[in-house]
Amino acid sequence: MIGIKEDYKSQSTLSVLNDLSSQGVDSYCLLLRHSQRHYDAFIPEDIFHSLTEDGKQASYDLGLHFRKSSNIQFYSSPIIRCVETSYQIEKGCLEQGISTSVTKIDPNLLGMYIRDRETYYSRLAQEGLSSLLSAWFSGDISEYVMMPAEEAKNIHLSWIKNTLLSTSKPCVHIGVTHDWNLHLLRKLCLGQDTATLPQVGFLEGIVFFEKENKFYAINEYGGPKEIILPLTDTSLPDGTES
Repeated sequence: MIGIKEDYKSQSTLSVLNDLSSQGVDSYCLLLRHSQRHYDAFIPEDIFHSLTEDGKQASYDLGLHFRKSSNIQFYSSPIIRCVETSYQIEKGCLEQGISTSVTKIDPNLLGMYIRDRETYYSRLAQEGLSSLLSAWFSGDISEYVMMPAEEAKNIHLSWIKNTLLSTSKPCVHIGVTHDWNLHLLRKLCLGQDTATLPQVGFLEGIVFFEKENKFYAINEYGGPKEIILPLTDTSLPDGTES
């Protein structure tokens, strides 16, 4: 067991990965929320909020517990807390001798769905996370404020498809991202409602994998569930501003 605080989901994430490994799944894409970060209540969208020391240690500990047979490629949202999380996980992997790649900064792991940041943060402060997510999923938020949820989902799934098919097997891909992206994929890929589940925790993940020419998603709350990946590539190219 990893010796970290209960608000981290590292152990649950590892349990899912270990279960898949026992079933012969040795290649997958893990989308993972960043670790614990500093907060500044006066700057809710500050992109420079870095990890706490506890968050760095938890990320490093997670890397220490990946299976040693894994060949891991890392990707990160451009936001510093995600980059730091990826670095610390990779550091833990290297410590135990796992072959890894240098982290690739990828705009697909950012919150590309926010179009009017001022209105978005105002509504978030007034309505709270769960209510705003529900409004987004039901189409009750203007497209000028947020990209439609289905469109945002397809961007993520296009990236996942491209990532899974980009290398020969076996290979593990880890993309460090943000809680909203995981809430989105929880709902639209796994049918899990934010109103009935805890909010996405630090280092909580969703795993996507291919088996017998079908693609699946799974997390600690359910699955595997078959998903249909987009035929058209809607992912953002490297260097695209979101």
